[in-house]
Amino acid sequence: MSAKTTYKAGDVIDVAWCVSADHGGVPQFRLCDDEGLVSAVTTPGYKPTVADHEALEQCFQRGLLRCDGVDSNTCDQVAECDTYAKDWEACADPGRYLHCSGGSPGERGCKNTAETCAHGILARYSLKIPESTKASSHTILSYRWDTYENNEA
Repeated sequence: MSAKTTYKAGDVIDVAWCVSADHGGVPQFRLCDDEGLVSAVTTPGYKPTVADHEALEQCFQRGLLRCDGVDSNTCDQVAECDTYAKDWEACADPGRYLHCSGGSPGERGCKNTAETCAHGILARYSLKIPESTKASSHTILSYRWDTYENNEA
């Protein structure tokens, strides 16, 4: 059984993840609130098709929890945006994404606490559920990591 928590549009949620190798990149937390799609892919025994996976990814892209949705977040872009700004979507809209430069704490890597976890140091952020999020009985939260070289979803 999957974890279930209830939130509503406009709520600020706290997220955390354990960083064991801070290579830098763009972590993303995204919601899909398309009730028909969510219901289909969460039905026990259902085998999602390639089309289902593509539709789910499109839904997640529409439901990005923006970095700048909470004033206390640091949403500065990484130096790579100076080089890749024209080619990399993550650099096109300042404040849209969390950016992690990699390296050790204090170098604005994802690790922003001194708290240890099973395999490293915790990264903690607060993110706001968009006001436009539909009230539905089921929504899926996705975590995605895009490095500067490839995607790790």
